[in-house]
Amino acid sequence: MFFLRRISGQSMMPALRPDMIVVAQVRRKGYESGDIVVFIHDGIEKIKRIGALRGAPGAEEMFVKGDNMPSSTDSQSFGWLPTQIIRGKIIWTVPISTILFRALH
Repeated sequence: MFFLRRISGQSMMPALRPDMIVVAQVRRKGYESGDIVVFIHDGIEKIKRIGALRGAPGAEEMFVKGDNMPSSTDSQSFGWLPTQIIRGKIIWTVPISTILFRALH
């Protein structure tokens, strides 16, 4: 299963810019450091990069970081998070201008 999200902030720049559309794949395991994931924290959906994983037998906790550190609220502020809160992994990005161009032509 897949779902779409629109990037609204600057915390993941330059990899993800505001107004980009991202496609996420729903997964329950198999995440790695470097993956960009969608998760719920404090009732808010966020998109960040996994900086590190820890736990036994599998990855039970993650440390997430924004690529644009001065504009990011991430694990440096709120600490390690359980991997169970991950909703999906970003697998594809599309600039919204591409979607609008195709819709208008």
